[in-house]
Amino acid sequence: MEDNPFLSDEDILEISYKEKRILITNDKDFGELVYKDYRNTFSIILLRVEKNDVVENLITKHKDKNENKFIVANKNKIRFIIYNQVLWKRIYWKG
Repeated sequence: MEDNPFLSDEDILEISYKEKRILITNDKDFGELVYKDYRNTFSIILLRVEKNDVVENLITKHKDKNENKFIVANKNKIRFIIYNQVLWKRIYWKG
C-alpha cells in the first residue's frame, strides 16, 4: 500500500481489512471513516507520538490485543478500542 501514494483513505482501509493488515497511521481521517462511516477495519493504530519504541511495544508486546481494534497511542498511554459497529468497548492500558 505504501508503494502507491494515489490510493484514497477508503481504499487503504479496505485493503487493510481484506488482507488482515494492521494500519499504522498518524492520519485522524481513518478514525472518521471507522466511527462516522462505520467502515470495517482489521486494526488501526493511530499514532500521536514521535517515538518508535511505542510502535515496537505495540507490535511485539501487545500483538495479541491488536486485531479488530482502533488503537490510539500517545506518550502516556495506549488506548485499545474494540471495533464493533453496534457497540464500542474501551480497554485502557497505561505504559
